[in-house]
Amino acid sequence: MLSLQFRARRLLSAILASALGAILAAVLGVSAGAAQSPPDRTGPAVSKSAGDTRFNVADRVALTHLIHGYAIEVDRFNIDGWFKLFTDDAVFSVGLPGMTPVEQTGEAFRSFWRTRFGEFERSGNRRKHLISNILFVEQTDSTAHAVISGLITNAKDGKTFTVVSGVDYEGWFVKQGGVWRIKRWNDRPDVNFQSGQ
Repeated sequence: MLSLQFRARRLLSAILASALGAILAAVLGVSAGAAQSPPDRTGPAVSKSAGDTRFNVADRVALTHLIHGYAIEVDRFNIDGWFKLFTDDAVFSVGLPGMTPVEQTGEAFRSFWRTRFGEFERSGNRRKHLISNILFVEQTDSTAHAVISGLITNAKDGKTFTVVSGVDYEGWFVKQGGVWRIKRWNDRPDVNFQSGQ
């Protein structure tokens, strides 16, 4: 029974991923197989750990919940809940296409995002950060590293819906007092939406 449920879940995931790709191609006005220049990605060959079963399952579930919690707290404008996901000395790095990434930590990080959350909540925009792919590059008993793909959407005043951007995240995590926290987070949207999109 469990095997059948697992296979059904995998099939549903594959169908949804294929449908999402077709929808995005239609919304963005490109053919599903259109060649595009690859984004500037640097870092390790992340797939080396794909399929490896030597990890703590409870920690993996907690880390996955942490990553999804990041998106949910952002989407609900729960800034205090969002900050609790990070270590006190966390580094947050944002890099829009064509711009040098900016790193924030400590009070500068918290002050900037507290202001940004407030402004955005008052704007009438409702963003959704849809986490689609999580690949753990490394996981030990006290540290982890993952690359994450997602999609950012926006609804304006409950009337219009748009796809804002694809996004690549990269997270480094530490376990403190039995709880996983974000130690470093790289946020790399595919689109430079600094112009107010």
